[in-house]
Amino acid sequence: MVREALARHVPDLQQRALFDIGCGSGGLLSYLERHLPLAGACDAHRLGLEIARGRTRTTLLLVDEDRQPPLGAGQSLLGMFDVLEHLDDDRATLRFLFEVLAPGGVLVLTVPAHMFLFGEMDRLAPQDCIRRRSVCCR
Repeated sequence: MVREALARHVPDLQQRALFDIGCGSGGLLSYLERHLPLAGACDAHRLGLEIARGRTRTTLLLVDEDRQPPLGAGQSLLGMFDVLEHLDDDRATLRFLFEVLAPGGVLVLTVPAHMFLFGEMDRLAPQDCIRRRSVCCR
């Protein structure tokens, strides 16, 4: 669904490289890598990135969940797939992402819509947050 929506709404999709913010274990990322250029991806959970490393060849970054991702200005295509609902300060993150987008840049957001999309990483993430005494998950 994500790839089809991107193809439908971003006519020059093959000329843009996607940076995936919150790639988790890389399931969607590995699928998208087969269909469009990637600029890289990041996540705040080491376990997810270790799994993603086995699924994708793109650059993966471990980020601090309390800071904005390390993105410079001029981003042409940013994705946050089922991530926004996990952020404490979603407005600040969205402001930051709009600031780093190039003119005409695209930010693609999804939020969970079906229970079948709730997977093992969703079950692990809250426990990881509790162990580290983080407030990232409510």
